[in-house]
Amino acid sequence: MIYILVPLLILADQLTKIWSFNKFIPGVPSQSVGLGFYFTSVKNTGAAFGIFQNNTLALGILSLLVSAFLILFVIRNRNKLNALSHFALMLILSGAIGNMIDRLYLGYVRDFIHFNIPQLNFAVFNIADSCVVVGASLLFLANLRPTKPVAVEAESQETNIQASPFSTGETHPSTKPDEASL
Repeated sequence: MIYILVPLLILADQLTKIWSFNKFIPGVPSQSVGLGFYFTSVKNTGAAFGIFQNNTLALGILSLLVSAFLILFVIRNRNKLNALSHFALMLILSGAIGNMIDRLYLGYVRDFIHFNIPQLNFAVFNIADSCVVVGASLLFLANLRPTKPVAVEAESQETNIQASPFSTGETHPSTKPDEASL
């Protein structure tokens, strides 16, 4: 069920990017949405915070490889992952694919959410970036939680009642020594 998040988040990312580039002039700060957030359309040919500028193809291929790795990792470990880790990986995958589409199809990533207050002018970002950051943060938090010890076999924790091979169906406690009697 959690897998439905991936196409829905990719769709939300792509639709909001199309909307922002149709509504706002790229590079021109525009509409304030409150609390320091603005819609500002920007063409980003690099990665986060504008690093690795003009490396769109390499970053697109890297996004493809990361996406393929995440898909294989989740498939192989789906029964071992806790719910929070699973959710976090779906967010990261959604973000990687959302920005990969832009990089490989357009040659740049469309960013449009800008946080700008007098003390901080944050880099312009998009829904895919938010998915990656939130997913990575949740994955980090999921791995901070203490893990449960490996479960001991159920028969060593419970009294094992077995049918006696020498009786007519009567049962008796297992002949294994009890921890209390040791």
